[in-house]
This record gives sequence, C-alpha cells and structure tokens, in this order.
Amino acid sequence: MPRLRSILLVLLMILLAGTFAVWRLLQADFFWRWAGTRLAAAVQERLNGTLTVKEIQGNPINGLIFREVALSSPQGEVLHLKSLEIRLSLWSVIKLSPVIGKLAVMEPRLTLVQGADGRWNVSRLARAGEKPAPPKAYGGISLPLRAVSLQQLLVVDGQITLTRAGQSTSFRNLDLNLAVHVARPFSPRMTVEISRGWAAVTTSQGRYALEVRLKAGKKRLQLSALSLQKDQERLLTVAGEAELAPHPGSLSFQGQLGPVRGRTLRQFWHKWPEDWDCRGTLQVRGT
Repeated sequence: MPRLRSILLVLLMILLAGTFAVWRLLQADFFWRWAGTRLAAAVQERLNGTLTVKEIQGNPINGLIFREVALSSPQGEVLHLKSLEIRLSLWSVIKLSPVIGKLAVMEPRLTLVQGADGRWNVSRLARAGEKPAPPKAYGGISLPLRAVSLQQLLVVDGQITLTRAGQSTSFRNLDLNLAVHVARPFSPRMTVEISRGWAAVTTSQGRYALEVRLKAGKKRLQLSALSLQKDQERLLTVAGEAELAPHPGSLSFQGQLGPVRGRTLRQFWHKWPEDWDCRGTLQVRGT
C-alpha cells in the first residue's frame, strides 16, 4: 500500500510538472513567434504570391497576433492588414469541436484588378496543386468533426478597391461582426447557423448596413431576420422559412418595405419622383 501511494504521488508530481511546463511554454514569446512563423510558412506554400509579416506576437489570452501583413502578386500588393488576431481553443480541437473564439482583421485593404483577359488578380494567387482524387460521398471530405464554431469574426475599417477597364470603384469603412456555428460539418446533415451577422460599408451612394440571423441545412432554410438600411434609413426587413430538399417545397416570407424616401429611390432609378416616398408590406408564399 505505501508503495502504491508513492507511485501515485510520483505520477501526480509528473502531471503537475508537465502542466506547469506547458503553461510556461504558452507564456513564452518564442513559442508564439514559432507557431505564427510556421502558420505563415504553411500559407505561403499554397500561394503564388508573396506573404510578408512584420511582427508576430501571442499570449494565452489573445492568441496569435500578426502585425502589418501584406500579400503581393508580381503585379503589386493585393491585400494589406494592419493586424490579424486569431484565438483558438486547443481543448475544443481535442474534442473535435473546434472553437475559434475570435478572428479579428484590422484595417484590411483589398485591391482587385481585372486584367485584359477578364481574370482578376486574386485568381492567380492560389498555387495549382496535384490533380484531386475522385470525390467521395460528400464532397470528397471525411472528417470526424462534430462542430466548428466561429464565435466572433471582426473586420474593422476595411477598404476594397475594384479596378476594371481602367475605372476604379472604392468601398470604404467596411465593418463586419459575425458569429457562425456549423454542426456536423462535411456531412449530409450539416447545418449552418448565423446567430449574429452584421455588415456595413460606405459607397458613393451612402452607407449601407445589413443585419441577418438564419439557420440553414440541406432540407430547410430558416431566416429569423434580415434587415437592410441606408444611412440609418430602413429599406427592408424580411423573415420566414423555405423547404429546400429533396425538392424545393413550401416557402413563406413576410416583411416590411420602407418607409423609403423618394430621393433614396431616385438613386437607384433616376425617373422616380423625388417626393414619392414608398412604404408597404411584403408577403411571399408558395409550394
């Protein structure tokens, strides 16, 4: 009996020492720099472009932080981020239900250029791999994941510049706040739930904001709420559901249009009278 207690005590001491060593490792800067460098190198291997990161930091609370991230093609810079923060629960990965606590993209600058051949610059960034194997029963992917959760996807003060035929269009002040849960991923019973979805962007016609909550699977779409605004003016709200499989079936959606000012509608159709405001009820039903 004393021998058994000694063995248990030794095992407990080893466990405590291992836990302490892991905790100290997770607090060490070199570990996070090493992990971030490996992740960046893995991404670079799959790109034709050049990925550069000025600084890599990390800690157990905030996860990995990449600063001044740039992705360039031979034609020029395609994407620049002031910072990228990734927080992942390692225990959730062990349980086969990965939880990304936070994915924050600060001040992204995306430049999209269409060439004379009609292809966009981003289409040339992905490195062509080997010929894929014939697909399996569901998309050729077989993973034992129970669920994947993205608790918070943040994009703050983004900008997108599109250039085609020598003409450029800019979308400024792009903001995004998203929470997504995917149950039974890569299986026929997969469902996707957006519990929080909000996006806003400033265009030449004003600032637009979209808010959405929904749950979608192979057989059914449930739209809890969808709202579209322009400069704090409500344009449209919709909610409802629809059957998707085995064949498109019944659907029922209800919503409200406006009230939308005539001057707003005139931006979309120049013949609309400026003093004609629009307001109404939307109902769509079918089988």
